[in-house]
Formats: sequence, C-alpha cells, structure tokens
Amino acid sequence: MENKVFNLNLDVDWKLINLISVIDRFDSQWTAIERREGQSLKQLKSIATVRSVGASNRIEGNRMTNEEVDVLLQNIDITKLTDRDSQEVVGYFDVLDLISESYENITITENNIKSLHNSLMKYSTKDEWHKGDINGTAMQWKPPLLTELDKLFFKLPKLVLLPKTLSDNSLIGIILKRKYIL
Repeated sequence: MENKVFNLNLDVDWKLINLISVIDRFDSQWTAIERREGQSLKQLKSIATVRSVGASNRIEGNRMTNEEVDVLLQNIDITKLTDRDSQEVVGYFDVLDLISESYENITITENNIKSLHNSLMKYSTKDEWHKGDINGTAMQWKPPLLTELDKLFFKLPKLVLLPKTLSDNSLIGIILKRKYIL
C-alpha cells in the first residue's frame, strides 16, 4: 500500500470565510427544521391515530368521543380499564400500533388474523370466550345511534366462513388476491 501526502496551500480570504459561515448557518437551520418537522409529524400521527381509533370503535357502538379517546391513550392504565368502551379502545390502539410498526412482516393468514384478534381483545373481559378465535355465531350489525331506521341491520356472514371468503371469488377475495396474492 502506497501512502501519499498532499499539501494544500489555501489562500483564506474574507470571501471564503463568509461562504463557510453561510454553509454553517444553513446547517444549523436545517437541524432546527428537521426537529420542528419531526414534531409536526408526530403530532399529525397522534391526531390521526386518535381519530381512527375513535371512529373505528364508534362503528362498533362505542360511545367515546375523540377527546375521551385522546385522554385515555395519553394516560393508559390497564388497571383502570373497567368499562368495555375503554377496553376496546386500548386493545384497538395496541393492534393498530403493532400493524403500523410491522405491517411488512404480517401476512394475511388465519393464524395471524386470530393472533391480531386476540391482541385486540386482550383487555376485554366480556369477550374472553372468543379471544383469538373465530366467532362461529351469525352476527347482525346495526349502525349505532339510529333513530327512524332502527330496523336497518347488516347481516354478516358467519366468521367461520372467513377462510373461504378470503380464497373464493367474492369481492373481498378478489381484492385480497390482487393485493396480497393469496
């Protein structure tokens, strides 16, 4: 290996010092911009998470407002999750966080869906009987807070049909095949 030594003669003048100063100030400003933007992105993620958790749970009949969800998620204390709404919100938040952090490694399989369901229901005392398993009962869903349309129900297929639904030519099966190549 051959070592070479170079000598550099640099004529330092005020113009060069000014250019170095401008570069240094920009570098300092860039660091401040990165820090500020990082905080903004964290705030936006927090707002989006609260709204997603709140809205998704309200679809299921949960009555917590976004403000209540926000307070709960900022001060999670699992010993104080006594009502079903709080239990569902915290379980949903945990699963949402898990999926957002590791979605690239989660394949859509029956076992993974059951595992996510188990995590979703982790704090729910009422639903212990079917945590992490497929609920084999027929279900009906009524949008919460209906007034004049109280007879409107959506009849859902038995969840034991899920594997067939994911693999057949139904709309969800076609979408999942195209997106995830089942």
